[in-house]
Amino acid sequence: MTYNTRGCRGMDDRVDIDRVVRVVRDFAPDLLALQEVAVADAGSSAVDQVAAIAQGLGMVAHFTCALEREADDYGIALLASKRLSIEREGCLPAVRDEVRAAQWARFGVGDCEIDVLHTHLSVKKRERQLQLEALLGAAWLESRLQHPHLIVCGDLNALPFSRVYRRLGKVLQDAQSALPGLNLATWPSWAPFARIDHVFLGRGFRVKRCQVPKTQLARLASDHLPLVVDLAVIP
Repeated sequence: MTYNTRGCRGMDDRVDIDRVVRVVRDFAPDLLALQEVAVADAGSSAVDQVAAIAQGLGMVAHFTCALEREADDYGIALLASKRLSIEREGCLPAVRDEVRAAQWARFGVGDCEIDVLHTHLSVKKRERQLQLEALLGAAWLESRLQHPHLIVCGDLNALPFSRVYRRLGKVLQDAQSALPGLNLATWPSWAPFARIDHVFLGRGFRVKRCQVPKTQLARLASDHLPLVVDLAVIP
């Protein structure tokens, strides 16, 4: 599951971590990629959203900071049903937009090693393109692009047929394109029309199902709906 939580601030403008937990819990994902979440600094009165979500779901979590704030740090988090091995994390190129982060982890499924690259790309077209090229380059994924068990996911702020979407689609498969007739939009949550949250895959997976829950709770919990992809691993 990939899910932009908007800092757990719902469409009623109320921060409610439990709502996010309840949306996710219905699907019990093995991997959960969260964008726009915060962790509290030591001694701060702020709530550690990542720790609270991980505890509520019984998952382990790794947070990567994109922005240091006075009371907390803000960025992305990868949660898993079992231990993650973090290969790399850090911030991506930025010119005028807010700084964006990425994290690359490995996760074992049976005898297979799964690479997961999770990110939240810029809303600005040029920065988004620079960020993707950095992720596909030597410092990040270049050596692993042919690995069959590679997942790239997150809020890419890229519509289908955009340059970023097409560039990524040359090396990996959009999970939704693996199933006929799918075009599941995730934003805005109350009337979704934009498909900007994505899961891209290497050839070592079979897509069993893609879902975007549109329950009243999901529509309220954030301005994005989560994208859920059920995968079978092909050894």
